[in-house]
This record gives sequence, structure tokens and C-alpha cells, in this order.
Amino acid sequence: MVCIHLATRGQAGTLDPSFGVGGIATSAPGVGSGVVVLPGGAIVASGYHQGPQNTGVVRYLQDGTMDGSFGIDGVASANGPGGWGRRSVAVRPDGRIAVLRQDFNVVQFNENGELDSLFGVNGTTTIDVTADYNYSHSMAMQQDGKLLLIGRTDSPQGFLVTIIRVTEEGLLDTGFGSGGVVSFADSGLSQGRDIVVQDDGKVVALCWSNSGTFVLRYMVNGALDTSFGIGGQALVADLTMSAWAIAMQADGRIVVGGGGDGFIIARLNTDGTPDLAFGNQGMAYSDPVSWSSGMAFALAVQADGSLLQAGMDDNAFAMVRYLPDGSVDQGFGNDGVVLTDVAADADGCWDMTLQPDGKILLSGNATVNGSYRFVLLRYLNDFSTAISPEPIAASAMVISPNPSRSTSSVSFRLPQSDVVAIDVVDMDGRCVRRVLHGAFRSAGSYVEELDLSCISAGHYFLFLQGPATRILAPLVKE
Repeated sequence: MVCIHLATRGQAGTLDPSFGVGGIATSAPGVGSGVVVLPGGAIVASGYHQGPQNTGVVRYLQDGTMDGSFGIDGVASANGPGGWGRRSVAVRPDGRIAVLRQDFNVVQFNENGELDSLFGVNGTTTIDVTADYNYSHSMAMQQDGKLLLIGRTDSPQGFLVTIIRVTEEGLLDTGFGSGGVVSFADSGLSQGRDIVVQDDGKVVALCWSNSGTFVLRYMVNGALDTSFGIGGQALVADLTMSAWAIAMQADGRIVVGGGGDGFIIARLNTDGTPDLAFGNQGMAYSDPVSWSSGMAFALAVQADGSLLQAGMDDNAFAMVRYLPDGSVDQGFGNDGVVLTDVAADADGCWDMTLQPDGKILLSGNATVNGSYRFVLLRYLNDFSTAISPEPIAASAMVISPNPSRSTSSVSFRLPQSDVVAIDVVDMDGRCVRRVLHGAFRSAGSYVEELDLSCISAGHYFLFLQGPATRILAPLVKE
């Protein structure tokens, strides 16, 4: 019998005592930025590494201890232009880890922490859009494994929003934009800051310029989607807002977050118009500590429609939860706000993600004994993470044929809408193949094809998971 332990409920917004030391895991010297949870439950954080090689990736076990089987004592590193950047890490279904660095440079590691020699040149690729200035901010992975990089480049007219698509092999995808690159100029200081992919493959980009914050939407081929906003561009009303994060709700509405005077969050309808039912005419505001110092860099959407926003305020990790209507959730933390002071000064929070069990992970840095350290914080949550406290029985998912030599089909039924992933997981809980990558599915019955030709013979589990769903079934590959 296989058991999956789901998180026990606690006061939402309190540190998880089962993680690290009192909910805080401190590791390698440097500045942590991106964070992602692996299908087996391990956690990967990337960032700037203060060591002989300046890009660091740290892998943690579920309890916050460093995974000694990865890299050297849990840390993989590489030389290059640095690993600074929010949401700068993505994990492929086979466990390979891609990290975005400055100058539109991507480095990729194998599952064990070694450089992936099959990606780019000796594990790294650099896209020089211009000879003068290239700066990358964020990255997203498409369902087909291609990477979307966003940032800014220099031009005679000033800075341009620049989006680049890279193939699984680390090459420019010439089927996107002009030779793999799209650029957009709004004013002299345009820049792309974050990027997400819709379920239909359209690309949604968060941008900023002298004119304020705006969102662009592109078709799969890199052409602006003229059905969105005005000619593909939607403006965010509050011109004081400096936005850094974007997220998609399950219903297709777009949430952007950042800061100005305190934390600010805005929501757009699917066509780019402001969602006037959210907050105050589409905008919501909160004040963790001081209207002058708060800045948010990360967003997450809970399965119940609540929104989490994280950053820092008064040199502490800061987090706010909003109800679906944009009001601050007074039942979260202390009247909707969580502040965690890890060190006496210079705490920085740069990214956030939700575990499948609903627990909240914040990634960043803190000053420990005079030097920066990678820091992960894990918080308890209180929204329902499943239809019932236990995983749904394997009978709810049927694999045929099973055992299988190369291909099978899996049929399953969802009692309610969810954003689900389907993974083939080995007996150690490691994902060996991703069948479905974070796709929205309405309540109903579905059939997905399984290509098992690339995995070795043996015993596995097929694990369907989402914020509201857990289904586990045994799978045998002959």
C-alpha cells in the first residue's frame, strides 16, 4: 500500500515547524531567487551563488534539509553571468533543471546536478539580441519544453521589451517572432518583467515603461493578439504601480502584482479590460508595514481563488492574502499580513510557489554571520487541498494496457475543475516522465495517451495531482 501524506491544517500564514528550523531552511552562500517544487516533493531554488562559480542551484528534501545526492552536498553551480532573476528556474519532466541568468543566458543541469552537455554548448546558451545591452528578468516553460525568456534590450530608440523562445536543445526557435525574438517599444524605457503561458499556448507578458505597467499578449507564433486590449496591449490603471509578477487564474483572468506605495495588485479580464468587480475598480492595495518601503515581487493563485502576494517590507519577508474579490483576507496571518524577519537586516524575498498540498514556499536571501545565504520559508495554509483528506483510490484512474510495452492510455474523472499534472513517478518518488503539465480541466471524464517508450522497464506509479485532486495508480513497464 502506498500512502501520500497531505499537510495537516494549521493557522494559515504561520511557519511550518516540520520544515528546516522552525519553518526556515538556510543553505548555500548567495541570493536565492527562483523556486519550484518537483513532482516527488523535493524543492529546487536557484540564484546567485557566492562561490567559485556564480550560478547556484540548491535542491532540498521535503523537510528542508539539503539533498546530498544532488551536485556537491546539495548544491550545483556553474560559471556565467549570474543567476539573478525572479522565477529564474524551471524543471523539465525528466528532472533536468533550466536556470535563467543575466544577458539572456540559460544554463541547464541534469537531475544529478551535472551540466547537461546536450543543451546549447556544454550546458549553456546565450542569445545576444543586441551588441550593447541585454538583460533578462524571467522565464516560463511551455508544455512542449520550449523556454520563453523575457527582459529588455537596448536600441537607438531606448530599451525594448524583448521575448525570446528557445528550443529544448537550447537553440533559437525560428518559428517564433523574427528568428525566435519579438520586441515591443512603448516608450524610451520599456522592459519585460514576467511571463506566463495560457493553456491555449498564447504568451502573456508583464511589462513596464515610462507610461506605467502594461500587459502584452502574443499568439503562439509571436504575433501580437489584437483581440486583447488595444492591438494586443492592455494598460494597468494605477500609474504609480511598478509591477513585477503575473499569474493566470483558472478562468483565464490575469493578475499582476507589484508595489508603489505599499503592495498593489490588479486583475484583468480575459480580453485585457480591467476587472471592475475586483478591489477598487480592478485594483487592490495593502500595507504590510509602511506605505513607503513595501515592494512585492511574487504572486500565486490558490485553488479556491484567493491570491497570495509576497515581497519584502521593513527588511523582512512580507506576504498578503486577498480574497477572490480583492479584499484582504483577515483570516490569514495577522489580519491578512505575514511578516517574517529572518535576519537583523537585508532580508529579500524574490519568488513564491505553492506546494501540491497547499503549503506556501517563499524564496530569497538573508544575512547570516555577515554574508548572504539562500533562504526558503514554508508556511502552513488552510484551504482544502483535496476532495477528501486521503488520495482518491486508484480505481478512479484506469491505465490500459497495464503492463505496457510502449504506449497506454489513462482514463480518469475529475469531480471538480482543477489545474492538474500527470506524472510517471518511480518507486523513490522521482518524476521520470510528465504526461500532462499543469493544464486546466473542467469537471468531467478524460483520456490521455501515455508514451512510455523512453522509460526503462520496471514498476512505477502514475500520479495525477492538482490543488484539489490526488489520484495514484500503479503502472508496470515491460
